[in-house]
Amino acid sequence: MLTLYRQEIFKLSKRKSPLMAMGILAVFNLLVAIVIKLNGKMFNADGVFAANFLSAWLVALLLIGATATIVTSEFEYNTIKNIIYQAGSRQRVLVSKWLASLTYMVFLYAYMLVLNLLLKLILFNTNFSLSDKDGKFFIYQEWLYSAWGSFVKMLLVSSLVLLIAVLMKKSSAAIMVGTLTYLAVTLIGNVMEILLRKWEFLKWNPLNFTNYGNQLVDPTFANITHLTTNQLLWGSLAYTAVFLALGMWVFANKEV
Repeated sequence: MLTLYRQEIFKLSKRKSPLMAMGILAVFNLLVAIVIKLNGKMFNADGVFAANFLSAWLVALLLIGATATIVTSEFEYNTIKNIIYQAGSRQRVLVSKWLASLTYMVFLYAYMLVLNLLLKLILFNTNFSLSDKDGKFFIYQEWLYSAWGSFVKMLLVSSLVLLIAVLMKKSSAAIMVGTLTYLAVTLIGNVMEILLRKWEFLKWNPLNFTNYGNQLVDPTFANITHLTTNQLLWGSLAYTAVFLALGMWVFANKEV
């Protein structure tokens, strides 16, 4: 297993996409920071920083693409049979790929945090302090909570993308489903509130659990989710495990 994991990390490191992702994220965050700096009276600098310079959606799209291609590329280049033969187990192959995706996810979120902290120190060091209070939380708490909530959401979404990648064998299909899921989560908040008022049992659907990050920063979101923050966290992790287990079952029984 360790050998397979190292091979996946090596293959990932040889791709151009990680460096491109880092560059895209750096440029986007820098542009947002400059706009905020030049229009300080129009924007709340500490709030935008706490939201990681509005980059969570971009990180999500980059991770969706990486998670999809780490599996589908093996089908598209007809290398999947060789990898399974060398590993001796289909489950080991998929687990090693998921662990590589998880490692990349941790790296990209850590990079985002370091990048945003540097932008804060360079451009906004005199505007606000990390220890300033922003409502209920200190700014540094809201900043870290925002990143952690986004990370947990992406664990769930990426496990679904991995399942779709195994089912479809096509990067485009997995990326499209993952992206649509992420956008749906972002857009259906008001609709979800209406539905949950009529049908309480819908609070257990996976889309509702992706609101963990929102509720972590804003506890009043419980009025929409109808769940506690801890329930959202453990439910997100449970759905992540379910989608991964389904992916392993499909991969183990699928003709390659």
